[in-house]
Amino acid sequence: MKSLTIGIFVIVSALRTGDNNQVQGIVDNLQELLSNSSHQVNSYGNFEDGKELTSKLVNSDNTISLVIGVGKLGIEQIINIQTINPHKKIIFVWSGHQIMPGMLAMDKDTIISLPRYAINNDLAKKYSKIIPIVGVPNNLTEDKLNSAFNQYEQISSIREPITLIILPGDAPDSSGSPRLYTNEDVVKLADYIGEQAKMHTIPHLIKVTNGPRTGKHDKLTKQLLDVHGRNINDKNIEIDLDYVTEAFCHRLGQLKLNYELYNFDFRFLPSAYYPLLGCALQNRSSKIFVPGASSSMLSEISDIFPMNTYLIVEGPNMNAIHHRDVDIRYDLGVEVIKQQRDKTYSSSKRDTAIKYEYKSSALTVAKYLHDILKSN
Repeated sequence: MKSLTIGIFVIVSALRTGDNNQVQGIVDNLQELLSNSSHQVNSYGNFEDGKELTSKLVNSDNTISLVIGVGKLGIEQIINIQTINPHKKIIFVWSGHQIMPGMLAMDKDTIISLPRYAINNDLAKKYSKIIPIVGVPNNLTEDKLNSAFNQYEQISSIREPITLIILPGDAPDSSGSPRLYTNEDVVKLADYIGEQAKMHTIPHLIKVTNGPRTGKHDKLTKQLLDVHGRNINDKNIEIDLDYVTEAFCHRLGQLKLNYELYNFDFRFLPSAYYPLLGCALQNRSSKIFVPGASSSMLSEISDIFPMNTYLIVEGPNMNAIHHRDVDIRYDLGVEVIKQQRDKTYSSSKRDTAIKYEYKSSALTVAKYLHDILKSN
């Protein structure tokens, strides 16, 4: 492979944390793969302004430039540059978690990275270079989780396995209307946890946390509720639990299960989510219950933890995209907690799972791009 001067240009909005994490995960992995090569890699940072990006591209002396865009902004700027055609050797890459309006206007040679559940026929017809991934690229690492765990004094001494339950929250459907996960749903989950605890199939040390979407909407009106300290600035004011978390904790109490709750509170960020994942990481016999309606959590956890460590909690809050994502993971062998009107049970296809060597989604994309660069 001949030596190249490679320029990496990233298109991402500074205001979109998920998009930043997504593209940073790809770039971090790609730079790691290139670090042992003879290539010179020039990283130009993140761009929002199309004119500034185009100017840097035109005036650069790179053998080849890699333009990686994410989200809506990425689509717009990639199309602008492709329209201008700066007569440079440029590889265009767009990454996202779902199909977005206008993306079919990008040139057919654009490399597209999307979760398997999001790829449709129109996309497959136009683009020959599609990277089908499981989940969404991210930049979470074991080192970050260990660091968060060690800095969280309440749990930093724990080395025994834990049962970590991340309570589901409300999620939007395709029209933007909220799909709810209510107190009735969470009580069924608590009962399932109780059954597993009796059978000793989960560790006895139970940690419970929630998120900003847990109990977010009124069950009847679907109006936003003032929960999780959303509109409170005074850190000394004690807030009530949202009605879903309260119902779950009440049911665990009735079942005489000992637990510790780490309540999400906008006034005290960062939350306990990463420290608790770090705690689970200390002992691989831990079990994690992950909401199926959170693609970002599923992606982060599945990129770090073995499949037999976590279980996916299905629920009525999941939309069609969530169901497709969970179905793919189920086919790969991940255990799924299915909640139906009359029963809650777990199901797994581990014995008949599709043979698939799981890699983190960010690493999968980075390896694809690395192979493309090797061929130039």
